[in-house]
Amino acid sequence: VFTFVGTPAAAVEGAINMAKVAKEKIDMRNHTGEHPRFGAMDVCPFVPIRDATMEDCVKCAHEFGKRAERELDIPVYMYEHASKDADENSGRYFLPDIRQGEYEGLATRDFNTDQWRPDYGPAKFVPTWGATASGARKFLVAYVLSCLL
Repeated sequence: VFTFVGTPAAAVEGAINMAKVAKEKIDMRNHTGEHPRFGAMDVCPFVPIRDATMEDCVKCAHEFGKRAERELDIPVYMYEHASKDADENSGRYFLPDIRQGEYEGLATRDFNTDQWRPDYGPAKFVPTWGATASGARKFLVAYVLSCLL
């Protein structure tokens, strides 16, 4: 997990640069793990702080998607406030719904259906990358609790 703060343009540029490094360094065919995931850059959320609005973050998410399509040729799904489908019951709004089946399930998706066609990028399985979800959402505080015996 990486967090960086900047202007909308700088945030999108930083995210694209991170995706470029991920594409160069990560091969999902060799990845295993316990945390739900479906791509080398699994999720790229934009979160409003200080003077930024949710609408600013929606624009960032879509700009990221357009650039990821053009510069990296990877499938990108929009989620939460950036979702093109505002219906929370559509299966295209919440991250767990988009990640359904995780990386291993991507190979069996029919990318030509409304449910699984990416918002940006190729409508096909990209074995080395998987897929990415980009969105605009409120802050999420994640933490890990560990117990030692």
